[in-house]
Amino acid sequence: MTSPDVIVPFLFGLPTSLLGNLNIVKRAEELGKELNIPVSEIDVSERMSSTLKFVKALAAVADRNGWKKILVVAAPDHAWRCVRDLKKLGFEAEADDYFSKNGILLYDKNSEQWWTRSRFLFWLREVPIFLLPFWLYDKIAG
Repeated sequence: MTSPDVIVPFLFGLPTSLLGNLNIVKRAEELGKELNIPVSEIDVSERMSSTLKFVKALAAVADRNGWKKILVVAAPDHAWRCVRDLKKLGFEAEADDYFSKNGILLYDKNSEQWWTRSRFLFWLREVPIFLLPFWLYDKIAG
C-alpha cells in the first residue's frame, strides 16, 4: 500500500483505560505525527461492540473524509481480522507491525472481555470466527 490516508487504532479489551489500549492509541498517535496523516477518532462505544461494527462506523467517517487507505494499529493477533474486515468493505488496509515485531501481545488478565485476557482464550474464540463464511460473520457480528 502506498501512503495511508488515515491511521486507525483498534482497541483490545475493556475498559478502554487498559494499558494495552493506551499503548495502541499512543502508537497510532506517534505514527500520525511521523507520517503526517490523521488518526481516526471514532466513538469508543462503536469501537467496543464488535470489530465489524467498528469497521462499519469507520466506513461512514471514511466516506465523508475520502479515506480509502487505512493503516491499522491493533494487537498482533487481532490485526488480521481488522484488516480483513476493512478489505471486505472495500478499503485498502494493512497492519502496523510494531507490536508483533517487538513481541508485545497486549493481553490483559484484568480485561472485562474474557477473550482478551490471554492468548489461549482469544484463539478459543477467534478460530470459530476465522472459520465462519464472511456473510455469516456479518450477520452475527455486524
